[in-house]
Amino acid sequence: MTVEDRVIRSSLKMILKGGKKKNSAMTLSIFNLFAAFPEDIAVPFDVFAALSKLITGTEAGSKKSMLQLRSSITTLLNYNLLK
Repeated sequence: MTVEDRVIRSSLKMILKGGKKKNSAMTLSIFNLFAAFPEDIAVPFDVFAALSKLITGTEAGSKKSMLQLRSSITTLLNYNLLK
């Protein structure tokens, strides 16, 4: 296992074990969905909005889904798992 693999695995474990992270399943879902994009490519927010229904299971563009999405994306950014 490479150093990068260990860092990613460790970070994902911290996200999933954190009891205060109520959106941990969504965060993992976002991470897995966006793993398909090369890390040096900027993914426009509109892509996140289009996938919000799939990610959150609610109406795309609803205020609640956007807040959940933003919280999960922030978590991934804080752990340097998403650029």
